[in-house]
Amino acid sequence: MLQSLKQFFEQLQEAPQAAEYKHNLELACAVLLMEISKADAETSSEELEQIRSIVNRLGVTTEEIDSLLAMAQAQSAEVTSLHPFVKLVNDQLEYSQKVALVRSMWQVAYTDDQLDKYEEYQIRKLADLLYVAHSDFIRTKIEVLEARQP
Repeated sequence: MLQSLKQFFEQLQEAPQAAEYKHNLELACAVLLMEISKADAETSSEELEQIRSIVNRLGVTTEEIDSLLAMAQAQSAEVTSLHPFVKLVNDQLEYSQKVALVRSMWQVAYTDDQLDKYEEYQIRKLADLLYVAHSDFIRTKIEVLEARQP
């Protein structure tokens, strides 16, 4: 686990190939989503399935999803700082894509139809680090809530 984490950070510092960089970006997004799932101290199978669905929309093949999520879980459990992941996202995603990532965080948080105060805090903190405007932070929350209404 520590070796894979070390390799990840070494890859961030090198000039990576396009495919590797795309994989690192997907991993960074998955790690941030995993942080939301574990913010309330329990990661449910429904939350993992929601993250799987979101990662699948990023264009990751079905075969790669299991590996990517396993790496994201391992790195999320061992990482002491989200800064390298946030930096990669900030460097590579456009503003609208970062807003979409925040929307995905809300989807993970509301998977169990309850918003824990720690989940909201974590999303707020990450949205700030991603330079997402507060109005977009609130708008995405409302959009996810409205989409969940029958």
